[in-house]
Amino acid sequence: MTNLVSSASLDGVELIATGRGIVAADNLLGATIRGDYVPLAADGARELVKRYEPREFTVSGLITARSAADRWAAWTAISQAVDAAARRSVKFRWQPTAPGIPLLQADVRLAGEFTAPLETAAGGLAYELVLRAEAPMWESVTESTTEAVTGQQFQIANNGGAATWPVITIAGGVGGGATIRNLTSGEQIVVNDAGGVPAGGNYQLFTKPWNRRGRIGTANAPARINWAATIWTRLLPGVNQWRLDGPSGSSVSIRHRDGWL
Repeated sequence: MTNLVSSASLDGVELIATGRGIVAADNLLGATIRGDYVPLAADGARELVKRYEPREFTVSGLITARSAADRWAAWTAISQAVDAAARRSVKFRWQPTAPGIPLLQADVRLAGEFTAPLETAAGGLAYELVLRAEAPMWESVTESTTEAVTGQQFQIANNGGAATWPVITIAGGVGGGATIRNLTSGEQIVVNDAGGVPAGGNYQLFTKPWNRRGRIGTANAPARINWAATIWTRLLPGVNQWRLDGPSGSSVSIRHRDGWL
């Protein structure tokens, strides 16, 4: 609800400003968890696997600028952001009022139709829209970078309460294969020895489940990943221990954010 939100924007358009307020924002916190029983091999036993559902949340707004012209001008700006969300993913950002939680963001799209603004008896414009984020977690807007060299164990902290997916860049040194490991989660990404990280160049790994890929420059290069040996790395809540194993002179740079549910 509004007492949880001190600021919010959609595609860079402020939703809480003078004469432009959110009446309610439902389902911003918390997550829907679905449990599925997955059959196991051999004996026919089943295992319960829990998955987070994509997040859908409803924003109800009331534009109360003094003049009708100002109200409709405010709606024009908001409607342009809504139109953008109908065609592509845009950023929804909001600042919770709860202490210790930073400015949060997620990539969202418009979920179905939205209620066009209605002139209220008090002279305001009321509207409602439902937004959908494929990821159930919110990420901090602030991004941090941690760097290390081959064989060095290092740590990265996720100060939120949900796992996030970092962007990893391995610099090749003399070239060849490399493995970046999150020792805390037991996950690792393995780059092939043959045709792996280019000598003197970079290989960039995007770990989000809906956008996983390896890239050299702007060109996709997924064949350099050993997919069979890879368990894509997450950044778990708390302190995570990491290590890069690879040829002499290799190094790694990891861009990461805190995560919240």
